[in-house]
Amino acid sequence: MSIELIKEIKNEEDGLAALIMDGNEKYNYRVVLRDTDAEETIQVIFCHNYIDVEKFANEFVFGLVA
Repeated sequence: MSIELIKEIKNEEDGLAALIMDGNEKYNYRVVLRDTDAEETIQVIFCHNYIDVEKFANEFVFGLVA
């Protein structure tokens, strides 16, 4: 089973990225929160809907709280 990358959100100035991908057998989507300067994964969050993963991605990358 391969994981499909749906969208990548980057903030190169702060060295942050969020990768929105398909999920697993239990959840529809996942978002991988990354520190690109340190080349580390900070957190992986699984969600049932796309709106939630995009919200987590934007909050992490840009500090935006909806």
